[in-house]
Amino acid sequence: MGKVNHPTTMIDRILALESEVKSLRKRAGLGNSSISDGDITLQGGTLRVRNQDGTYVAKIGYLGIIAGNPIYGAQFYRPDGTEAIIIYGDATGFAQYIGYKDKAGHLIFSDDDNSGQGLSMPWLSYSNPMPLQTSLWPATTNTGAFDPVAQTTAFVSHSAIYVVAEFFGNGGTGNGRVTVNGTQVGSTVVINNGSITSVVVNSVQIPGWGTTVNFMDLININIEAKADSALHSVAGHAKIVAGV
Repeated sequence: MGKVNHPTTMIDRILALESEVKSLRKRAGLGNSSISDGDITLQGGTLRVRNQDGTYVAKIGYLGIIAGNPIYGAQFYRPDGTEAIIIYGDATGFAQYIGYKDKAGHLIFSDDDNSGQGLSMPWLSYSNPMPLQTSLWPATTNTGAFDPVAQTTAFVSHSAIYVVAEFFGNGGTGNGRVTVNGTQVGSTVVINNGSITSVVVNSVQIPGWGTTVNFMDLININIEAKADSALHSVAGHAKIVAGV
């Protein structure tokens, strides 16, 4: 009959327990585990994913309290740790939306939670209706500096601008251009007598973008003209103004 080894001293018992704890530590955690035909339920907690230097990659689940409401959803981060995508809300319907942020933390895209359809951000403006009769276009007889004949003020949500401006010579000629906050964008065009001349500002960066002009700042877009002779006027208006 074989001999059975039993711990005979307290030291033997402690050593055996230590060995068992070490074994359990090695098996602790998911490691490279995989799950098939099942799921993991996390109720009321947060799944946090970090990269090797500890920077967040994602948070899923409980995200904190906003306006007294417990918020659940998901947050995804760029490699530099700035928040990129957010999906969250609560069971009462508070702040249920999907959003995308730029590196500066501005919410530049989100859906409309209030109506349940369409965009909340960015705000997309439409061009103002203008008369088709050139005789009704705003005009100037100024022959010195360029004279603003039309202006629009807009919130800027894009780094570049697209403008189509039209000019008309009423009995004479002149020049026309487009400016943003006083700085010319696009080329200067010759305004012909009795015909429409267009200037297209195609995806030109907004002057001062990222320094003096930032996301959702107000900018002034001017349609400017000057006549070759004070005896005749030149007119102009904006046909299309858009951020791109």
